[in-house]
Amino acid sequence: MSKKNEEFVPRFAYIMRGVPGSGKSTVARKLAGEEGKVHSTDDFFMKDGVYTWEPKYLGMYHKLNLSEFGKSCKAQFPVVVCDNTNVRKAHFRKYADVARTFGYIVVEVKLPHPDPEVAAARNTHAVPQDAIERMIFTFQD
Repeated sequence: MSKKNEEFVPRFAYIMRGVPGSGKSTVARKLAGEEGKVHSTDDFFMKDGVYTWEPKYLGMYHKLNLSEFGKSCKAQFPVVVCDNTNVRKAHFRKYADVARTFGYIVVEVKLPHPDPEVAAARNTHAVPQDAIERMIFTFQD
């Protein structure tokens, strides 16, 4: 069969953006559905079911998450999701580039900033209110 007659199957890469407690992970799971794949650097900080933040591993875990995201793109999952805060656009550019390399339609999903007090109360990794306020202040639109 020639390439001209092949059916176009759109694949989507969603890049989540938002502060902790904004609902990124909830939306990411909905977008991925049952056939998609969600990739979050936070998952690498989980040890025996407990989130264990160790800043010295952040760079390494981001690289691992990008690598796993790339493997899902190469495997042609119908939907892949980068579920990181992505405060700066440069933070997610590599994910978007990888997805486009494999023919994905890239969609940036920016969640509204909740009140910092609310975000601090509902985020699952105990990120304090002052850290959330700093993220909101430095967030690139």
